[in-house]
Amino acid sequence: MSGVIILLLAAVFLTAAISKLRAQDAFRAVLRNLIHERLVNPTALIVPLVELLLAGFLLSGVAPQKVIIAAIALLAIFTVVLAEMWRRGLKGCACFGESVNTATTGSGVVRNIILIAAAVSMLVWPEPVSFFGPDISTFLGRLTVVVGALCFWPCVVAVVNRRKMIFNF
Repeated sequence: MSGVIILLLAAVFLTAAISKLRAQDAFRAVLRNLIHERLVNPTALIVPLVELLLAGFLLSGVAPQKVIIAAIALLAIFTVVLAEMWRRGLKGCACFGESVNTATTGSGVVRNIILIAAAVSMLVWPEPVSFFGPDISTFLGRLTVVVGALCFWPCVVAVVNRRKMIFNF
């Protein structure tokens, strides 16, 4: 299970970083609502670079406990920011390339809490981290779970948003 969690965290951070780097203008627009203008450009560059580094460290297997703690800390910071955006009525964090109309900060908070819980479980019940072993089919199974989770989440968010539109709650 730990291999799946590490792969999932790495995939999330990698996807978020690439999305932010590809949609710098959208990410800067979100940042302008949150921080002082002088900090927008450096933050728009630093945040995705930190995410890329964290994804690399997660996949490297170097100091896994410390990297998991760093992942939890970064997810906690992002969750606080998303909660503040939610409180202010702002939508669309541009975290994964979404626009203001396609994502809610509430779904991001829930996603991050689930990821934090998975990462914390690795600290509470540590086990050796293995991506590839004992055979290629095990690796492909882990990879399938991660890809499935990445595809499943937007579907859940879309169903919840659709339900809110239909029932107005």
